Amino acid sequence: MATSVFHVGPLGSGAAAKIINNYLGVSQTILMREALRLADNAGIGEERILEILNTGGVGSSWQSINWGRIKTQEATYTTGRAGMVAMASKDMRLAHRMAREGGVPTPTLDAMIAASLPDLDRSGLTDNGVD
Repeated sequence: MATSVFHVGPLGSGAAAKIINNYLGVSQTILMREALRLADNAGIGEERILEILNTGGVGSSWQSINWGRIKTQEATYTTGRAGMVAMASKDMRLAHRMAREGGVPTPTLDAMIAASLPDLDRSGLTDNGVD
């Protein structure tokens, strides 16, 4: 599945690296969804704001560049939108537990767990097909 292999340390370090990677991916997807909600509220279409973000560079990200792909994946995920949301929620909770167990302060993650995860259950990762 991967083209690169990274040796990161003792037993468990690979799992930690995966949790960190997934935490950032889900977090950035949540932020992208919220930015698109702001754009919609301001009367800026999704395609137009994505064009602006991806041209300027400052607000661009893997998520903004691949937003269509993320929406398609959510819509066609093998276990449906709920399965993708469950996987994303699991990844966020694993990162949160890792932070708590390590005594690492993560106030943004704490806020996302409290406020964003319940919204994922209602709206999905991309608001895909949600009125």
